[in-house]
Amino acid sequence: MKKKKFLSNVLVLNYIKFFFRILLFTGASVLYIISKIQQNKTLFCGLEKIPPVPFLLWFLCLLHILIRFFPHKSEDVGCQKHFKSMYSKGKTEPEKTLAVKTFIAAVVWIIPNSVFAILYFIKVFDTGFLILLTLAYSVCDMICILFFCPFKEWILKNKCCTTCRIYNWDRLMLVTPLIFVPHFYTCSLVALAVLEVLIWEITYRKHPERFSEYSNTTLSCSNCKTRLCMNKKRNKTNRKQPISQ
Repeated sequence: MKKKKFLSNVLVLNYIKFFFRILLFTGASVLYIISKIQQNKTLFCGLEKIPPVPFLLWFLCLLHILIRFFPHKSEDVGCQKHFKSMYSKGKTEPEKTLAVKTFIAAVVWIIPNSVFAILYFIKVFDTGFLILLTLAYSVCDMICILFFCPFKEWILKNKCCTTCRIYNWDRLMLVTPLIFVPHFYTCSLVALAVLEVLIWEITYRKHPERFSEYSNTTLSCSNCKTRLCMNKKRNKTNRKQPISQ
């Protein structure tokens, strides 16, 4: 009998993404702090002083969004379950009790970001801060996938990322701060992220059976190949264990 690998290729790739995003956020933070010390108030607050930087950030984010428009093997099936090729008919109907939880998740995301938007428009925050916030969100995105997701634990109560109702909202969540920055780079990323969510939501309305492990056996634990839940299960077990005296 063939044993499953301890770490799947997708899980290893996600760890690489996680550490790369930490480095990217750290580097951008250093540039931002330097620009503030020098009182540089240009668009990217110091980042545009190195010509390739804005384009590189935009290009990486662009690829990050575009890859979700096509089935591929570099990510979990959970973010690809809206594709017909990922559907395998199950024995029961999908659950129909997620509307309220999904709405709450949207509100929880919109409220703090609305506060950031207001602070930006009244000049408390600048454009550079919103770019840093986007990079911070990209790190938080990987934390949610690898270690702990507040939406999963406190709102949606889904079993894992594979069964997450809002999995493909992540790109739009990531670029939310950029909605308020008028630039070709930002507008193009936001437009693509919105399109991705629209495709996801329209498919959910038309084919809800693809989104549930009960009606789509591809999403069942027995068919899981990515093991993204491994760290979360371990952390949850550790939290439940009593502290030895």
